[in-house]
Amino acid sequence: MAIKHQSHSECKTTKNMENNTPKYVTVLKAILTGLVRNPDQVEITRTRDDMGILLAVKLADGDAGRVIGKEGALIDAIRRVVRSVGRTEEARVNVKLEVPELHKEKSNS
Repeated sequence: MAIKHQSHSECKTTKNMENNTPKYVTVLKAILTGLVRNPDQVEITRTRDDMGILLAVKLADGDAGRVIGKEGALIDAIRRVVRSVGRTEEARVNVKLEVPELHKEKSNS
């Protein structure tokens, strides 16, 4: 599990959770690693700007569906929980799931 923290152009990557990791990141990590088949491939990138904090999540192939859930219900619930935890730390937090594009068509052969 790698967590990247970005503040504008500055980027810091950690492999182990630090004591100063925000609670909303820790909660998101715990939820995701409990759901996916490849917890070691979960990557969270934290970016802060004027709009708040964006947590971009990258998963291993095949794990996105497990996190999205039926009709997106599970990812919506995860976002609500993480936003609520963020509010306790006076942070406006949003979660973005970065899903690789599916191959629309195989090569025309």
